[in-house]
Amino acid sequence: MAKEKRRGKGEGSITKETQTINGKQYTRWRGRIRSNEIDPRTGKTLYICVSGKTKKEVAKKMQEVEIGRLTGIGNYRGECRLTLDQWFQEWCSSYLVEIKASTRELYEQKIRLYLSPYLGKVKLKDLTPHMIQQLVSEFDQPTLRTTPDLSKKTIKDIFSVLRTCLDQAKDNDLILQNPMDKVRLPKVPKNRKTTRPFNEEELIQFFQEIQGHKHELLFLFALYTGMRESEILGLTWDDIDWKNKRIHVEKQMAKKKDASGNPVFEETKTRQTRFVVIGPDAIACLREQKLLVNRKRAIAGESCWEDNDLVFPNDTGNKLSHRTVYDCYKRIVKRMGCEEKRFHDLRHTYATVCIGNGMDIKTVQTNLGHSDAQTTLNIYSDVWQRTQDGCASIVENVYSSLKNAPVPQQKNEK
Repeated sequence: MAKEKRRGKGEGSITKETQTINGKQYTRWRGRIRSNEIDPRTGKTLYICVSGKTKKEVAKKMQEVEIGRLTGIGNYRGECRLTLDQWFQEWCSSYLVEIKASTRELYEQKIRLYLSPYLGKVKLKDLTPHMIQQLVSEFDQPTLRTTPDLSKKTIKDIFSVLRTCLDQAKDNDLILQNPMDKVRLPKVPKNRKTTRPFNEEELIQFFQEIQGHKHELLFLFALYTGMRESEILGLTWDDIDWKNKRIHVEKQMAKKKDASGNPVFEETKTRQTRFVVIGPDAIACLREQKLLVNRKRAIAGESCWEDNDLVFPNDTGNKLSHRTVYDCYKRIVKRMGCEEKRFHDLRHTYATVCIGNGMDIKTVQTNLGHSDAQTTLNIYSDVWQRTQDGCASIVENVYSSLKNAPVPQQKNEK
């Protein structure tokens, strides 16, 4: 029998692997060939591994790899040795730089708490849909004491982060396919968020409760404008157009300060800039707030005052804590017997009053900063339905008054 020709230097090698499972032998052939890639972490050459049921099949695959290596055609990068933990770290530091800081923190939190402890040691190339599906099932119906019992919405959010992360790995040719594409996530029931706007009696009581409160002007301003809490706390005096009586809303205040203790501004939720027209009462509220800020500055003294140009700062000119405002608000509504109402319901109250008094949906959408009018319609469908019912009554009343009206006499033509 003719002796098999040895493969030349750099042409790789083919080995036979035999494994016994349940008393039965299984044979696979594995080929390993040098790539054009260098591992940036170790400086060593990366190799491409292929496998098949026969030696001939593996040799053919290696030939294709060699052609790709020499011509640069096809996806023939070196075998990725990164673990998921290493890729998570790379992805967060290099690809999450342009998103809002709060969003990035949420991504990193989901990776740290739910993905890294269970999948972090797995090599990127070895991650399979089955591994991910098992983790999804364990989160959905825990059988281990160490696995948290999570809601279906939280599970979906966690693995949406993993999908995005692996999509980037695929774009970087680190993996050929995203294993998340074959994973089934639990269905999340579509429950419409409940809005709890103040009715007239509750508003009367709320106005009485906040009289003289240190955040009275802030609460009133929220009702006058419908702005989000973070947008109000991030408002600066250069955002006020006194001449045209409108507010320029283009940023919001992050919940955390930077390393130096300075406030951090972010884009608005929809990353859109909008103008909110305000009336005389809102203008008066801002003028009174300006006087209040000047008094705070005088009490603190120039040496202690941090001039961030904020409309609603704390006693030293720095950012007012979201938590402080929220806690004060909750104490007020608790005294009213309305513990279920959130600060965001001041925004819902503004929208409800606008729609209920005939403002068109496009204007409401623009003032609230929703991405489209359909979002506004979905949130305030009940209010809009009542408005439509009222519109029908108005039309019928007009027609009814005309039914019994005398027919106007026509002028005789000369």
